[in-house]
Amino acid sequence: MTIENTMLRTYSDFDKGQEARSALIAAGFPQDSVSYTAREDESGAVTGNFLIDKSQHPESDRREPNFMEGYEPNETQSATPVDWGRSYVLMVDTPDAARMRQAAEIAEQFGGIDIDDVTSRASVA
Repeated sequence: MTIENTMLRTYSDFDKGQEARSALIAAGFPQDSVSYTAREDESGAVTGNFLIDKSQHPESDRREPNFMEGYEPNETQSATPVDWGRSYVLMVDTPDAARMRQAAEIAEQFGGIDIDDVTSRASVA
């Protein structure tokens, strides 16, 4: 398949993307033409990835890190839950424009984001 025959949508919610994948397969798209992958920020968590200095924040209920015992990030970080910044990419190879439109409609029913659309609108603004 060429890039002209490939539909991409991103999701921030794993379950919504998985539902879209299942709906595409139920609509007759071959399973091997529908891929769903997770992408993660390689630099680490986007929020909640910070150690607390108890001398400056004695009110914190988090314990100080003890790297000899092993490191459990949620015990030593701020009260903000850890967000790893994952995004999920749904890719569908389609044989023609009609199937491409159908795939896009299905993906968007579950909140799929068309990055090309978002970036083109941002460059106009």
